[in-house]
Amino acid sequence: MDRIRVLLVEQYPLLADITCEILLKDPCIAVVGEAKGIEEATRLAARRRPDVALIDISAGESKGLALARELARTRPGMSVILLGEEASNDYAEAAQQAGASYLPRPQVVADLLPTLHRQRPDCCSDLTELVTPFKGRVGL
Repeated sequence: MDRIRVLLVEQYPLLADITCEILLKDPCIAVVGEAKGIEEATRLAARRRPDVALIDISAGESKGLALARELARTRPGMSVILLGEEASNDYAEAAQQAGASYLPRPQVVADLLPTLHRQRPDCCSDLTELVTPFKGRVGL
């Protein structure tokens, strides 16, 4: 069974570590690359061919939206999910206009794995078991 291939673009190492920890608990997900900025993310997306890009909306001096637009243009089969600090209709609308979806960090623990699994419904895990250890973590 193929796993969901994820590219993580996160400028803050602590948040990247926590997000990877969540992702790596799921046997259906493979983190195929990590980038801190736009140029590195663009190169990795072309080389590693992820199914999904998780992008910090503020990555690369607030150029996460620009990266989402670029990936939507150059990799039309890839899903893009922008991660941001707050629940915001403005961010959600901007993400949608860029061809992406938006997930506020406070919802990452509860919603990230189910969101990724909607990309590949053929891959199953007991998501309750996977996300429970992360509830209450600082920074999410």
